[in-house]
Amino acid sequence: MRDVNIHNDGIGILQTAEASLRIRDHRDLVQWLQGDVQSFLPHEVLIAAWGDFGASSITFNILSASPHLRPEGKYGFGNLSPSGVSMCLEDSKPIGTRRCGAFSFLLDMRDRWLGHRCRPYVALKTTTEDDFAFICQRCDRDAAKLLGSMRSSLVHGFSDQRGKLECIYIFLSSKDLSDTVYRRSLRFFLPYLDHSLRQVSHLPIQGDDTSSNASVKDESGDLSGLSQREVEIMEWVRIGKTNFEVAMILNISAFTVKNHLQRIFRKLDASNRAQAVEKLNRLKQDA
Repeated sequence: MRDVNIHNDGIGILQTAEASLRIRDHRDLVQWLQGDVQSFLPHEVLIAAWGDFGASSITFNILSASPHLRPEGKYGFGNLSPSGVSMCLEDSKPIGTRRCGAFSFLLDMRDRWLGHRCRPYVALKTTTEDDFAFICQRCDRDAAKLLGSMRSSLVHGFSDQRGKLECIYIFLSSKDLSDTVYRRSLRFFLPYLDHSLRQVSHLPIQGDDTSSNASVKDESGDLSGLSQREVEIMEWVRIGKTNFEVAMILNISAFTVKNHLQRIFRKLDASNRAQAVEKLNRLKQDA
């Protein structure tokens, strides 16, 4: 990490932005975030959340160099619903005014962002509670201690007016991020960050094995020749997701989803989504 003057280092900003275009996997992404990006947006934890917040359908990634919050660990990913997103061993455990787990925390950060008219905003830790510790001590003492040491959060995102989905990015830092230069930096880097995350494939752990709506993982090649990715897409289609929503969830383009569906229709001899879902359900019952 370089020690630079974030107010004046325009060349450093451009070099860091250019480096984001070479990101290919989670390791590259974490190295970029924990490297030069720290000069402009110092943080220990980044949470990226996207989906339909109003319908409580949220997917999120936690990116951190901490061994307690690394993406390959148990807190790397969550999706689908409040129960699917919850990190708590028991949903009833409270933390201040929230419940243990990322779900209520993400909703709170998103609501604050909306309250700031969808502009970058900073929240400083109060003296009365651990505002950013969304994991309770009883579930994970080390993770809770790390999050409890965070001093400020810097939040920004964007709303997709066509798909009616939102993406929220939350930087948690042990430093004070209230200087306006950090908000300007986030405005500049957000498109590069969003682009980088969309280029990175999901980690193998990224799913919710306990949910009936989770991606099918062990049926590749067993359902009328459908690939694992095609079965995965059909699971989301089955619960009513649009092509755009499936693309957002899987970090692929809507065009790619459309191409997958066309191949799926041919393999299942179906003419539309409803027919394909019906035939796939029949194949599962017969398996």
